[in-house]
Amino acid sequence: MRKQTTRKIYISSVLMISLRGMIAFFLPILGLGLLPSSLYAASVKLTFESISDGNVVGESLPGLRFSIDTGSWRYGDVRTGSYDAPYPRGAFAVDGNGFAWTGQAPGDARISFTEGTATFFAAAFSTRDSLTVTGYDSEDQELASAVVRPNINTGRLTVARVEAPLDRSLAYVVIRGTQNRWIMDNLETDAPMMAQRENAESALVTVVQRPSPNLTVTSDSVVSYDIVATNRGRGSARNVQITVPFDPSEVAVLDARFSRQSAWVSRLLTDTLQVDLGPLGAGGDTLTTTLRLRVLPNVVTGTPLGERLAVRWNDGAGGGTSQSNLPILVTGALTSGLPSYPLEVGRVSSDNQLQLGTSIFIPNEPVALWYDSPDGRSVPLGMASVDASGTLQKVIAAGVMPRGRSQIVVSGLWSGLTAAGIVELP
Repeated sequence: MRKQTTRKIYISSVLMISLRGMIAFFLPILGLGLLPSSLYAASVKLTFESISDGNVVGESLPGLRFSIDTGSWRYGDVRTGSYDAPYPRGAFAVDGNGFAWTGQAPGDARISFTEGTATFFAAAFSTRDSLTVTGYDSEDQELASAVVRPNINTGRLTVARVEAPLDRSLAYVVIRGTQNRWIMDNLETDAPMMAQRENAESALVTVVQRPSPNLTVTSDSVVSYDIVATNRGRGSARNVQITVPFDPSEVAVLDARFSRQSAWVSRLLTDTLQVDLGPLGAGGDTLTTTLRLRVLPNVVTGTPLGERLAVRWNDGAGGGTSQSNLPILVTGALTSGLPSYPLEVGRVSSDNQLQLGTSIFIPNEPVALWYDSPDGRSVPLGMASVDASGTLQKVIAAGVMPRGRSQIVVSGLWSGLTAAGIVELP
């Protein structure tokens, strides 16, 4: 395969930048200047060389995310002797030693541009069967498509190239073919390698899961989780992803519904479900996932159901991660639910203080506190913050509260959850 004649600067054995204009585009990479707002003037070419065979591609390459319905993209190296390549020793052609492929994993293969959109995508394929490369915009609209015909035992790689119309741009591409029958080399695109981070506004994505019922549920019944993601930051979030862990010996996934078409279940493994939400706008944009799980028969009474969900996203300031609240749903003889959760209230007799505790909130969530007095008044007790593990430990002076039976309430400002506990002061 003929190499491009444009000059190249090698910044690693994997990544090359084609020089198509001013040398200023290389200054950020060389550490000699400021980050530009875009790198569209330079195309990125990935040769997949000098990477350990079998490693997961995932997000190991800047600005790109490699995913598949089940399983993972992986790096391959023909020098291991484990592949039907290179031609003429094997059937498949490779330019060099390294390539990317999806192994035995079935389903559509996807490459997403995480730091911005692209005007084109191109890659070289060696394939036993026909495959299709399709480009989509951020609204999941198909923009362009290319077909690669079978070409094994020829020593040639076929380049598939998709280009967006002048007024549109590519957010991701999907490769559809037969599993374990094609490999990919020499990927090229003008998607940005990195976003402009100087003075960029960051996103803050919070996720609350609300099971129904929310306290106890019987075995062999259905629990419905509303999982609400909200961007509370000043910057837009892209590629928002939620990972839902579950115990397959306790529950089975039934189905998932979404409040927006951009969301989808991107992966369902034995004990994990992954949801890709797409973008969330700044200042309160919200997307709801409704996930239904069936509690399996004969699950022991008192078994906790549910864990904190993991959340990740990209934004102009480098992206972020977080966790959801922790549901306290357990199996029981009856199904039950309440509008608020229990709050632990302990008396510290030595200095007449009250110790408040709960783990139901979102990590780092701000909360408001008050008490409902015996005469029916609601009296503020100030604000507090949940710690990074999702635990609230707060000490208040018992002397600020009246004698008699009062209810102390803690309310999460992000989750909307409340926890309440009774205290009786002599």
